[in-house]
Amino acid sequence: MGCGGDDLSGNARGRWYKFNDNVVEEFDMNDETLEYECFGGEYRPKVYDQSNPYPDVRRRYWNAYMLFYQRISDQNSPALPKKSRVSIMRQEAEDLSLSAPSSPDVSPQSSPRPPRANNDRLTLLTRLVRKGEKKGLFVEKMPASIFQMVRDENLRFMRNRDVYNSDYFSFILSLASVNATKLKHQNYQPMAKESLQLAVHFLFHTYLHTKKKLRVDTEEWMAAVEVLLSKSSEACQWMVQFLVGPEGREIIRVCLLECSVREVRTVVASILEKTLESALHFGDPGLDSLTDALLSLLDKDVPENVKNCAQYFNLFSNFTQRGCGSCQLLLKHAAYRRMLIFLLGSNRQNNQNRRWSPAQAREFLHLHSTLALITLHTDLSPQRTLAPGGSKLPASSVQSSGPLLQLHPDILASLFTPEGQPYLLEVMFAMRELSGPLSLLIEMVTYCSYCNEGFSLGVLQLLKSQLETAPPHELKNVFQMLQEILVVEDPLQSQRLKYAFESDRGLLALMHQSNNVDSRRCYQCVKFLVTLAQKCPPAKDYFKDLSGHWSWAVQWLQKK
Repeated sequence: MGCGGDDLSGNARGRWYKFNDNVVEEFDMNDETLEYECFGGEYRPKVYDQSNPYPDVRRRYWNAYMLFYQRISDQNSPALPKKSRVSIMRQEAEDLSLSAPSSPDVSPQSSPRPPRANNDRLTLLTRLVRKGEKKGLFVEKMPASIFQMVRDENLRFMRNRDVYNSDYFSFILSLASVNATKLKHQNYQPMAKESLQLAVHFLFHTYLHTKKKLRVDTEEWMAAVEVLLSKSSEACQWMVQFLVGPEGREIIRVCLLECSVREVRTVVASILEKTLESALHFGDPGLDSLTDALLSLLDKDVPENVKNCAQYFNLFSNFTQRGCGSCQLLLKHAAYRRMLIFLLGSNRQNNQNRRWSPAQAREFLHLHSTLALITLHTDLSPQRTLAPGGSKLPASSVQSSGPLLQLHPDILASLFTPEGQPYLLEVMFAMRELSGPLSLLIEMVTYCSYCNEGFSLGVLQLLKSQLETAPPHELKNVFQMLQEILVVEDPLQSQRLKYAFESDRGLLALMHQSNNVDSRRCYQCVKFLVTLAQKCPPAKDYFKDLSGHWSWAVQWLQKK
């Protein structure tokens, strides 16, 4: 709104105008129009059309307000009463009289005037100080607490600027690595210990807390730590004692599980793996304490940080690949049973729900690999139900330098008793849900199936159930495991083929049931039959004798 001012002439003076975005029009100012235009609220349109989608009662959205500030004084501080010109001149005269030196002349009619007392100077100084106080002269404009906080922040910034930079990081790396290769030095052991202490404290307290752009020498740091741990027993002993102490346990919990940066968790897991390996090599007396400290995290800390646990289990997976010695150490500390309890729950039954959701279980690839590796390093010959005859064990990627471990009761209970059904079912879910390499799980199942009728038929039953109920896009690894079991050459091979294809709910029946309602599942079964026949001569001969049960698939695919 605007009112005509002095710049308007003639009849426009005193009139009101409404200024819109691009239209200016005259406005009749009265109570009704003022309420309608300026105070918001709701209104009803004069003409209401039922076909119009807008509501009968509408809200005024075009009102607004303007806020005015009136300047009271030009000064920033509150206005003070003005002094008169006379009082100002009198004050200046007094200041000049006090500051002027005493005149040496003496009037002939009077006696010499005594010298001005020193307190006149003191009076002037007092007045000047008071004047300075009123003006705020040399007064700190910042509160002392804020000044101290700013000062501390500036000092911290300057320190971080000097510490968190690439040159300083390179210097510390060179300093920590200088003793790593001096193996023939007579004081190598204490020198390596000092170097490892420097490296570990710098890594855990500084390096791993920086931004990614500064962590460019991670591989060099890991190489230096690995050399110091593997070549010096004193350095390894100090590392074990440090990790089992309160500070080390806190670092493991925070940096290995709670940290959200994957690279940091990977570095810490690698350091712990090298420490376990070196301690096992040197026979360090603190190895048992360190192993137990790591496994104790399964009780609370790992479940609370399950989304970050992949690196934790990768630590044990890499450690078990070192051979039977590492597996024996883990079995000694009940690692197999502890990991099963973490995976399944304390009292998991066959018909109970899973402890972890599929999204959470995707982090358990290395957990399954650890359990599989411990099993592959175990002698399962006592569980065979048939003599091998002239057959050989399935090929395995696990190479053991010494004799296999004796069958542990925890492994026996989880694989070869009815109580182990929940674990095998979890293995089936892993074949469906995990996307990483699952060769170790497949090798474990084929190793357990060799010359073991009960285990073979039980696993085949679980696999057939998955093929029937799981979504078709999750069946690739399930078919892969089924293929590896069926190609095992032992006295049970023909029995496995018949059980997989001809038994109740076998693959041939599944193909008949799904060819009309689930063509994709049926096609996967047909493709599996062809692939198995190409890779396994006994299976090819078996399918030739059974051609009447699958020959319809030729016409079915031709129609497709």
